[in-house]
Amino acid sequence: MEQSIKDPGCLTLLLTGRNKQVYGEQLMRIIRGKALDFDLIATKPGAVAPLENPVSGGINAGHLNGTYVMVHTFSVKHEFLYNILLEYPTIRHMHVWDDRIGQLAKFKKAGDGWLGKNMLESFEMTQVNLPLKYMGLDQEIRLVTAMVEAHNRQVRLEADGGPFLVAGVGPMPRSRPELEGYGLWDPYETYIPQRRIATELGPVIQYTGIIFSEQVQSFLRGVAQMEQQGQIRIKPPSSLQDQDLRPWELPDDFNISLCMRKAQQDFLETIGGIGANVLVELEAVGELDGKIWALKVAEAKSLKNATIVAPNGQIYTCDASGGVDTALESFLQGRLGRVSPWKAGSPHIVMSYNRFQGMRPYKAAKIRQWEPLVNNGTALRIVLVGTIGTKQLTGMVTQKRDHFATAPRDEVNILDIVNLFATKMQRQLGVYEANQMIYQVRQEMRRLSIVNKATNRAHITMVVQTAFEGAFINQ
Repeated sequence: MEQSIKDPGCLTLLLTGRNKQVYGEQLMRIIRGKALDFDLIATKPGAVAPLENPVSGGINAGHLNGTYVMVHTFSVKHEFLYNILLEYPTIRHMHVWDDRIGQLAKFKKAGDGWLGKNMLESFEMTQVNLPLKYMGLDQEIRLVTAMVEAHNRQVRLEADGGPFLVAGVGPMPRSRPELEGYGLWDPYETYIPQRRIATELGPVIQYTGIIFSEQVQSFLRGVAQMEQQGQIRIKPPSSLQDQDLRPWELPDDFNISLCMRKAQQDFLETIGGIGANVLVELEAVGELDGKIWALKVAEAKSLKNATIVAPNGQIYTCDASGGVDTALESFLQGRLGRVSPWKAGSPHIVMSYNRFQGMRPYKAAKIRQWEPLVNNGTALRIVLVGTIGTKQLTGMVTQKRDHFATAPRDEVNILDIVNLFATKMQRQLGVYEANQMIYQVRQEMRRLSIVNKATNRAHITMVVQTAFEGAFINQ
């Protein structure tokens, strides 16, 4: 990039999704601090833009402040580069730098289009990998608390009849005539503001599952970093063994999630209850798309010929009789829990993942191919001692419904329509599938600006039919 800036024959641009009004001063301070001299700096006009003639034809009537167009960062960048190429046809080469894998994929598609139209002779991309930087815990708490307080002040203001606030409003992007038909802003993705609900911060249970002590966490952290733990060496899946996985991201903690949020009492009793010790056997290794790897686990049925990692970090070896050391017995007393997930799937421990390639820990649930745990051709039996517990974070815990009375209420029962189509198509939906279908329908209604009113039942029915048919066609 610095070479591009120094080249008088090269046009060097900075395209950012940051809003000039909010971030302009800070952005220029950063640029000056790095001594970067861009030829052009383009910012996004806003997060949303007022839509004078809603595409829904008035379906959104009754909502606060009308309808807005979502102004996506990539659409702004895409249109800007189109304008540059149309304005300066002598440009024959383009090189894009970006740190978001999703946007790079979109730029690749756009670049192929420009090459196909002979607007360019070459198109290159470079992914920028930046190290994560975390703010201090106290600073983060102050920042989030201030955001929640500002939100609740706005709730009170609206409840008292004050103006409704839509954040990030900017001008509507206007495409030049040459760009008509390129699909940059059509069809519109609309945003309909809703009345806010007051919220509070407090402890929230993220998941219920098997928690490991810090010493066992340290053992697993060493495994994830390809280090030998005493006499134990666990290798990642064979397809990853030639890669350097050290730059990959490690999870915040190594755990086994059995269900999201707080477990229902009957399920909690099934897995042994909070505080029950669990014998977790490492069964296999697996990976997904070369971007994440995990350890598949199961409940240890016996301790014969097993190597056990105790909560204190000590490693014990059991013989063929399955007898345990006296020091280990204290960790195995009392209730024993089970490795039994609430939903179907393979319980697992995420070891590391390639964050810069867009991978996230939750995607390990999609791993289907697993390799047995072996070392030099010998099967390994490694058992970790964990405890049934919960992971607790600070988050939103209360929604005060007293301010919700003035917000539009649903008039059409979407579940009834979903069940109607399920009956027609002779399909039986479980609770999870039905909830997923309703979520998908609501997302599409939001995109099309369809309000849940009785007068819109026909529109909603069409959305349900499309979502329902599409779900089973894709299976």
